[in-house]
Amino acid sequence: MLQAARRGMAWNATRYGLMRGALTMVSSALWVSFFADLGWRSIATNYGRIIPVVFTLAQIRLIRGESSWQNV
Repeated sequence: MLQAARRGMAWNATRYGLMRGALTMVSSALWVSFFADLGWRSIATNYGRIIPVVFTLAQIRLIRGESSWQNV
């Protein structure tokens, strides 16, 4: 009975060590991806704001600019 208890304790200690190591690696990967995402968001261009501004400026230029078809 004592041998079975030792074997059970050894198995539980091994399983605990393996799970702790695996979770340490997973949590490290999650932190790295979190900081990479923050960095990407801080340097990425916000195309949702820029593209409408470009189209608006192009429309203003077309409306107010000199076009050759009006001078004919």
